[in-house]
Amino acid sequence: MIVKLLFLLFFSYFLSAAPSEAIDEALFLGNKEQALRLLNEAIAAQPADLDLLLRRAQFFYNESLYQLALNDYLTLEALGYGLFGLYEQFTLYHSIYELYNRLDMATEALLYAQRFYAAFPDEELAASNLLWAYQKAFNFEEGITAAAQMLNSFPDSYIIKALLSLLYTAVFNYDRAIYFSESAINMALNQSFTNQNFLVTALYNQFLLEMRFYNYTRAEQALRRALVIADSPSIYRSFGSLYTNQLNFFMAYDYLLLSTQLEEHERQQFGRELTPLTTLNLIELHLAFGQTAEAERLLTPLKQNRAISWMRNYGINSSIYFEELYSFSAGLWQLRSRQLTASIKTPVDYLLYPFRKLRANLLHFYYNSKARSYALENGRQRLASGNLLPALRDFINAGDELWQTNLFIRAAQQLETSFINRPLPSYYAQLGHLRRDKELIRHALTLFDPLFERRQKAQALQNLIRLERNRQLKQSYIIELYQLNGSITQLYKLPIQLHISGESNRFNRRLRSYLRQAFTLNENSPYRLIISEQLGQLYTVLYFNDELLINESFSRPVNRHQLALAISHMIYSPF
Repeated sequence: MIVKLLFLLFFSYFLSAAPSEAIDEALFLGNKEQALRLLNEAIAAQPADLDLLLRRAQFFYNESLYQLALNDYLTLEALGYGLFGLYEQFTLYHSIYELYNRLDMATEALLYAQRFYAAFPDEELAASNLLWAYQKAFNFEEGITAAAQMLNSFPDSYIIKALLSLLYTAVFNYDRAIYFSESAINMALNQSFTNQNFLVTALYNQFLLEMRFYNYTRAEQALRRALVIADSPSIYRSFGSLYTNQLNFFMAYDYLLLSTQLEEHERQQFGRELTPLTTLNLIELHLAFGQTAEAERLLTPLKQNRAISWMRNYGINSSIYFEELYSFSAGLWQLRSRQLTASIKTPVDYLLYPFRKLRANLLHFYYNSKARSYALENGRQRLASGNLLPALRDFINAGDELWQTNLFIRAAQQLETSFINRPLPSYYAQLGHLRRDKELIRHALTLFDPLFERRQKAQALQNLIRLERNRQLKQSYIIELYQLNGSITQLYKLPIQLHISGESNRFNRRLRSYLRQAFTLNENSPYRLIISEQLGQLYTVLYFNDELLINESFSRPVNRHQLALAISHMIYSPF
């Protein structure tokens, strides 16, 4: 009897050990398809061997096949794998939570984070996972309540305090948010081992907190504190965003380029997952300066890439991301439509203009509709979670009827000013644009921060220019816009005094006719453009009153259209 039992045990071991060794060999040789085939065959032959099922789940996870991995882990749970012991239960709950997080399924991730914490209340990982799950699911108040209780169990946890700061930020409680943020940072700094990644992340989140409350100088200080500790793509990206809002193209582009390079370095060195966030910031920068070709080049691969697992580490979900992505696409085609109207055209361009204009307008309508549908979905989700202000902002973006959007803007303005003791010019600018009320927009222009809100001010000026019918006032607004953002002013034709002197009167007349498509000729303008020709060399000088702005010379192109384009590009370029 004993001999028979030993034989059965040996035979059972041989059956499970043999495929395991073959799988190990296939993986060692890099033959993943063979390894998966052997795993599938072994599981089919021994369906009760949960270790094989666990191994396949881990294989799928390592290959980023997260839905397949989740299916296997859920099967393991149904077969009672979590009942085998604490290690198995810990592995199961944490893995399922992580997979739901990677698949952007916040409600399900929260459920397993709650189970994980209920089973392991003394584990800081389980506690922090639960707080992050509350953040991702927009259940901020429940998260704050849970975090307050966790601090009793983890009084020295700077991670719990940092997460609590995030939750207070989400409910617009600045005092509590900044208290727990600074407390977490100071606690981490006093540790014997400095966790640089945590400190940089905490300071990045503090930057977001200060930005939410329009404390721009403090936000910038948080970023500079982080740079002293370590380089980080998120910090460089945030600097890029700050400089974009200041309409400082060179600084914004340099920081965003640094962010892109560092992300790629971290991917190669540490296998970290790339995110599209820096690319989105670059798109925003290019659109702010009217560079539609560059923006489209960056947008196209993002629209084709549907990967969402990177979102697990950010307070964003796929609906929010795609709303922003399609909003940028809509903005690109709206801008291109306006550029077609303002561009310098040849006779062929005039012939093709109606078709190009129609295409741009149709694509703007298509992407705008998609962005609004995502905004409506986000608004409903946030409203269901009790997050009224973000929900109202989503409903503003999704607004269809004029009266509804007007109502949402007023409600959001009243609610946000109750949190933040300062006038919020963006609401006045939005209402002015919506109601076609020039006085409201002019009021907003007096309230924008002169440095950190230059981009918003430029947008409000554009809305005012499109509304203004008084020619003199309109041109004064265009001149003001040019001083903020010279590139985008091309849409509205900068008023200039134009003086051309050359060897051919016919050439001069044709050049003037082309330049009239790019500029408004006004003898009273403070901008004076002088173009002169000597021996085939062109000299172009631009003055603002008596201040020299541009002084360039180049060989004269034979084509007058190309010459007009070159002069227009030189005057409107941010470079």
